[in-house]
Amino acid sequence: MSRLISSQKERDFVNTNYDDIKQVFSIWICMNMDDNSLSHIHLTKDEMLKPCNWKGNLDLLNIVLIGITNEIPEHDEKYEMHRLIGALLSSELKEQEKLDIIEHEYNIPISQEFREDVSIMCNLSQGIEDKAIAKIVMNMYKIGYIDDHPDQYENYRKKIKRRFPDIDLILFDGCKTKEEFLERIYKEQVDVMLIDYKMAGTFSFDGSTLINYINDQVRDLECFILTGVEQDKVADGLVAERNRYSKTIFDTEGDDEEKLKKFFDFINVLIESANVFRTRREQKKEEYKVLYEKRKKETLSLKEEEEYLRLYKVLSSYGMIEELPKEVLTIDFEEKLDHLLRIGDAILEKHREE
Repeated sequence: MSRLISSQKERDFVNTNYDDIKQVFSIWICMNMDDNSLSHIHLTKDEMLKPCNWKGNLDLLNIVLIGITNEIPEHDEKYEMHRLIGALLSSELKEQEKLDIIEHEYNIPISQEFREDVSIMCNLSQGIEDKAIAKIVMNMYKIGYIDDHPDQYENYRKKIKRRFPDIDLILFDGCKTKEEFLERIYKEQVDVMLIDYKMAGTFSFDGSTLINYINDQVRDLECFILTGVEQDKVADGLVAERNRYSKTIFDTEGDDEEKLKKFFDFINVLIESANVFRTRREQKKEEYKVLYEKRKKETLSLKEEEEYLRLYKVLSSYGMIEELPKEVLTIDFEEKLDHLLRIGDAILEKHREE
């Protein structure tokens, strides 16, 4: 505000004609307040000793604070300004509803330019809301849950949500094959997986076999085995011991301190794994960029092409890179594969002749 005062020199006042200085106002509109309010903050003079008649005006600096609630007030003389501002900045009212209030209640002429300004404000408020929602979603941890008998899923989900509201436990239902589970991972954009061990009775594979398949495709996505038996009974060697937990880890009934500590430690391991996966995805994005730029300039080796396609699948599924047309992705790879097969056929043919 001091700058607004000093900027008037040589424009609104010259030399020592300080009485020509104009008042300045800083107006703050504060949204999402508990009550509609209006405050005027300005300078006052308190005499600490003998009164003195100082030159100049004390009313030059002014701050106005306008508090706006989420609820638009009824049309009332007391809250006339608050209703107008609330309607104009509302993310709930549509553009035409705002224009109707402005025109019919406040008798403000609606020109085409004014209409365009309101439209821009509507788009801006929607954009802010969308970004806020996107930020919340991005900050949420998504944990995929696979179980051929998910009777306890809702119980587990509620127990996690109760103490960790920023974690979503997502049930992967309706999938039959390993490929379908993998596509669901991409669709849900999960950060970590919890997978039941004994599923061979329903599917043609158990949990550890599924984890092995998933990690071949999404190498940095950490997967954890959940089982009703003790950890040392899972001995197929496909899942590390630190990634094996008994389902009793969710047994927190009665808020037993020891059980709660184990549960909290378990969830913190999941969060740590999710953060590591997110960090590694960012690193993989840089690796993808290098291959992408190289691919534009020269032909990638077969191994590089496979890695390029794998990285593209993961990163594009998680919304980290722009999706490309399918034909752009497959043509080079298919040409290389055809070429490799032709070489193989030629070698076999020569071998037969010999």
